[in-house]
Amino acid sequence: MTAEVGAPPQSTCDTPNFTNDQPYDVAVIGGGVVGLSTLRTATLCGLRCILLEAKADLLDGASGRNSGIACTGVDAPVGSLERALIRDSISSLRGHLVRYNVPHRCCGSMVCLWPWDGEDVSYVGVHDSRLEAVAKESWDAGDSHCKIYSKADVLDLEPHISKEVRGGVHIPGEIVLDPFLLPLTYAVHARENGAHIVNNFVVDGSKSYFDDQEGIWSITSSSSSDVGCRRIFSKSVVNATGIMADWLERDIRKASSAFSEKTSSSWESFESRPRRGQYCIFSSPNQCLSIPVPVRPIQPVPSQRTKGVFVYSTIYNQIVVGPTALDQEDRNDDRIDHEVGQTLKNLAKRVIPICNPETDLIDEWVGLRPATNYRDYQIHLYPEKRFITAAGIRSTGLTASLGIGRYVIRLLSSIVHLPPDGKQHLSSICEENCSALPNIINLMEQYQNSGDDGTICVNGYEYKVTHPITRNGWRCSKHFEHTC
Repeated sequence: MTAEVGAPPQSTCDTPNFTNDQPYDVAVIGGGVVGLSTLRTATLCGLRCILLEAKADLLDGASGRNSGIACTGVDAPVGSLERALIRDSISSLRGHLVRYNVPHRCCGSMVCLWPWDGEDVSYVGVHDSRLEAVAKESWDAGDSHCKIYSKADVLDLEPHISKEVRGGVHIPGEIVLDPFLLPLTYAVHARENGAHIVNNFVVDGSKSYFDDQEGIWSITSSSSSDVGCRRIFSKSVVNATGIMADWLERDIRKASSAFSEKTSSSWESFESRPRRGQYCIFSSPNQCLSIPVPVRPIQPVPSQRTKGVFVYSTIYNQIVVGPTALDQEDRNDDRIDHEVGQTLKNLAKRVIPICNPETDLIDEWVGLRPATNYRDYQIHLYPEKRFITAAGIRSTGLTASLGIGRYVIRLLSSIVHLPPDGKQHLSSICEENCSALPNIINLMEQYQNSGDDGTICVNGYEYKVTHPITRNGWRCSKHFEHTC
């Protein structure tokens, strides 16, 4: 079964139920990859669901500015929720990508050691302690196929990267994918199974509250759009607003004493801290589109704070360098820093000498990752208020999204009644009514014909293509082939 493409759009959003006669089972606030995965999972478990997105388009925040690489998560802290959900997600991600026609490349990644890494490397070979430490993380996590490579072996696999490389570690489980189309499948499947998605719904936390007697949430929109100032009623709420998650809870907590003192103190233990990631994207120096340069993402030895700046080919064979990792206070400032951009260009040239960053630059962008003051996901259940927060989902959110959706709904099942078959679906999600995306060539042609709108239409719903990797790939590619 394949979704329909190109039919006249019904709308960009659904017409929801604004009465409290039949409240929704779940209201998900936030239309990023976490919110959409949660919506899909809850809907496939038989719950009546709605998603509320403040912006005009889905995936227009951090989820529209990520790297488009699914990682194995071994660099996440041992014992962390982040690592557990990445490992859960990656186990089923490849099957999802194949089944639902999401372009991807199962190539693994190469962690490379360079002379500019900041330490003197007196021995050039496979036995550098830093490479051994990287490999050991994967081995300890059960990834036995991870392997340390000598300089000669790395250059044999990636002949276009700089000959200054000193050695590397191949992590075979990582995947390059289309970062827009994966979460788009979540939206398409949720709608196919009865969920509603409403855009331009800016939740007014100060006017939204939980009725203890009725056990119902009343969620008010403060937007002045066509949705207007309306009210949604739901038995439970999932706060998936990313970088704004702590602010939304602060406002809701103040409204009508929505949270008890115990709940409030537990929430106050974390705060959102934006982490700025800047990228540059270049046209490929290789004219043969079936052979990307480089084939595998080239990444540095990670630190405790960041995985570092990657140099890699997108699924559309354009070269990306990024992201940087700079903490900032402003939650909206995503302006390009031209000095940082020049540093990224220099790195691209240094790692891939045949790349000409000055002439091949296509685009630049900045993503603000929703980090917190903790180095782990902050997913909390407040059962007495039927409220779940899914916050602190850092740069690994795309990879972990399937696992996050399952985890949130397991929490939700303790406070909202699931249908009998829905409980069974928690362990094996029923996907018989989920269609594959239309052929990628058809989507690209539709996008190219949409002009400045930059939209595609799937199953009668219009979606704006929000991710720079997808936009630039579809804009520049005349022909496209992908293999796994």
